[in-house]
Amino acid sequence: MKILIDYHHFHKYLGLYHLLEETLGHEIYYPFGEDWATSGYWNYSDNPDLILSLLRNTFKNTLDIHPVLQNRQVRLEDVKEYGFDIIVPTVPHNLKPFRKLISDFGLSSKLLFVSGNNFPKDTLVGIENLLTAATGPWFQHDCHKCFFHQWFDTELFKPQEDCDTKLIINLQHFIGGKELELLLKIEESLPDWTVKIHGCGNRDGSNGHFPEQAASLIRGAGFLYHVKRADEGYGFNGHYSLACGKPLIIGTSTMSDVWTQKIPNTLSSKFDENTIVDVDTLSFQEVVDKLVMMEQSYRKYSKLVYEKFVEKVDFIKESENVKIFMENLV
Repeated sequence: MKILIDYHHFHKYLGLYHLLEETLGHEIYYPFGEDWATSGYWNYSDNPDLILSLLRNTFKNTLDIHPVLQNRQVRLEDVKEYGFDIIVPTVPHNLKPFRKLISDFGLSSKLLFVSGNNFPKDTLVGIENLLTAATGPWFQHDCHKCFFHQWFDTELFKPQEDCDTKLIINLQHFIGGKELELLLKIEESLPDWTVKIHGCGNRDGSNGHFPEQAASLIRGAGFLYHVKRADEGYGFNGHYSLACGKPLIIGTSTMSDVWTQKIPNTLSSKFDENTIVDVDTLSFQEVVDKLVMMEQSYRKYSKLVYEKFVEKVDFIKESENVKIFMENLV
């Protein structure tokens, strides 16, 4: 089947490419050209720079230099000749525009919403098919649906013995406020450790846009600092870290659907006393003490983290479930 996806997140697109094309044998494409936005068939943003970034391949040359995205651009005027079997919005902003696209162009395409975030329930009203890596939509919508973990390369993200167990890294962009304050306090309290604050707008600079760059940083570190004050739904960096056997420094109070605060998010299903250092339930001194304790028995804890990931995530089995789901879209 031919599938059109509204590219807006490189790691998400790469995961869907592997799942839908490399594993299940479909062909995936994405919109190209500003007229998608100006004609009302793409509404992710009205920011001119972002429109150029995502619809003209200008964002750090991401689309120009990664092979999985070559020759997959679809201009608006060519939509009908492709005969897409499935059209996939991955953000609520594009639900209405893609429905309009199907109607205006007389397409027989089925609409499939793929979610990696806990979007508010009322933004997904009327969806008939849902493939979700976020728990919020899974529990909130009664439709033809399938739950999965967004794919990534576990040959790339895997444990590495020769790492700096006293290295804490952050990969969140533009970290600030209490989250940054806490990380700097940890750095001050562990003078023989190293803290690297990567990400756009941060002290140690961007960690790059490709999984290969993130994998290199995570594999070489001891811990990932992932304290966030907004739920993320799936959480690529958190899952990357667990797949590499790296314990997470995290705040569990926000690891739930931010809109209801009742539905634990996808990442939290891998949390236990051996996989995380929870800054929300421990005092600051207890956080520092636990980091020191885990570092002193690092191989033990790294193995437990990796085993938890393997227990909870089975990309092969999930791809079989997705295959059956895709064969029965309504």
